[in-house]
Amino acid sequence: QALALDYYATPETWGVAQSLDRLLLAQNRWLLANGLLTTLSALVLRGRRFTLAHVGDCRAYRWQAGTLKRISEDHVWEQADMQHVLKRALGLDQYVVMDYLDGELCEGERLLLVSDGVWATLGDASIRSILTEQ
Repeated sequence: QALALDYYATPETWGVAQSLDRLLLAQNRWLLANGLLTTLSALVLRGRRFTLAHVGDCRAYRWQAGTLKRISEDHVWEQADMQHVLKRALGLDQYVVMDYLDGELCEGERLLLVSDGVWATLGDASIRSILTEQ
């Protein structure tokens, strides 16, 4: 909620990524100073256009016509015994590198943001099944 309020307080002349970069840089500094870290997938919608800001192991998906497509990358170590360890997150390092994705929604398409607790427990097949039933 705080991110949304802060985002809408930024100058209208700033682009979406510029606004989010400045806000998330400040958030990163605060988290780092307090010994905290978090993952984040944030979505800004403007009409049919969207901007996704992502860091960590939350996931973002596109859902349309029974097809579930992941559009974010997990920022974890690739070794089998390290896949639960974040290599990028807010509060982890002095400088955070966010992934940004701009896109346009198609008719009937949905975007889904989920935490690692959801996708790790359910898996993509169960998520797809739940969405199909809705």
